[in-house]
Amino acid sequence: MKIRREEFVSEPITIDSSSVSSLPLSQGAPSCPTRFTWRGQEHHVIAILETGKQLRAYDSKETYVSSHHDQ
Repeated sequence: MKIRREEFVSEPITIDSSSVSSLPLSQGAPSCPTRFTWRGQEHHVIAILETGKQLRAYDSKETYVSSHHDQ
């Protein structure tokens, strides 16, 4: 069995804007596209593994919703 190694690749992608749901955006959350093109090949998002939001800045005692993230 071949084990896949994770690596960070900093290259542009082109998001298919028709694949972005507006429902999360209407609730103040980000929306993940389900299709994008990278290196000339179309890719499909098959699962969102995790979602969350940061409620406080790491160096502050103030509580606020500062960001959301998907993995």
